[in-house]
Amino acid sequence: GYIFLVNIGWKCMFLVIGLSSLFWTLSIRWLSRKHEKKMHYRLLDNDSKEHATINVNIEKSEPTCVDVPWRLLLKQPPVFAVIYSFFGQGFFLHNLMAWAPTYFHETFPEMQHMAWLYNVTPWIAKAISSFVSGWTAKQMIENGFSTTTTRKCMEGTSHLGSIITLLILSWIGSDQDYFYSSLIIMNLAFFVNGFETAGSAINPTDLVPSYSGILYGMMNTGCSIAGIIGVSFIGHILHTTGNWSLVFITIACVCFSALIVYICFGSGKRLVHIDS
Repeated sequence: GYIFLVNIGWKCMFLVIGLSSLFWTLSIRWLSRKHEKKMHYRLLDNDSKEHATINVNIEKSEPTCVDVPWRLLLKQPPVFAVIYSFFGQGFFLHNLMAWAPTYFHETFPEMQHMAWLYNVTPWIAKAISSFVSGWTAKQMIENGFSTTTTRKCMEGTSHLGSIITLLILSWIGSDQDYFYSSLIIMNLAFFVNGFETAGSAINPTDLVPSYSGILYGMMNTGCSIAGIIGVSFIGHILHTTGNWSLVFITIACVCFSALIVYICFGSGKRLVHIDS
């Protein structure tokens, strides 16, 4: 994206992103339909009538929007914990995604030719940690750790690592002599944040497998609200104070509150009284 932006311009970059998204959507659609057809014929080859009857019964028994125990679901402490923890993740991610380029641009104006570094490398770091966290969580569970302990370790690593790196960035502040130090710390912040992939992000399948999609949708709503409110609030702080240290401390405080809530109320146990 940075190469297109510098050499061709915004218009071409948006066009490439749009066409890439369209191609990706059509590819996923084609692959999913192909997989569904293979599964359908495989079932028919085994025992068409028996499996067709089972499939009809399963479809009829799937919960509808009316069947979802909304009130009971929202009253559960682990559900509240995972939603709020994801809110904290959104507050961190949306704000750094929106304001990190501005931070580097304003604090290190002489390093604008290195914009591709601070716009690209944090996302590479987060992608790597997403795989690392998944593998680590799998190893923990296979070695006897409970799902609750595993989820709290992964989510705790994400939040606590984010808090520490943000506090270091607040200490660096607007010191123009620390460009590479700030870049390394920012990359590290995104790296540790990626551990939420094996924490809160996957937690709905532990709590309520039958309603995991609904719960994840609620989590994403909280995450989006954090983005809407958080980015505006941080923008207000920058507009009134121009203090980047205050920005990083504010984000760290929200992450800290999310960490405390998840450690106290988070769980990896299935809520059998809701989803048995």
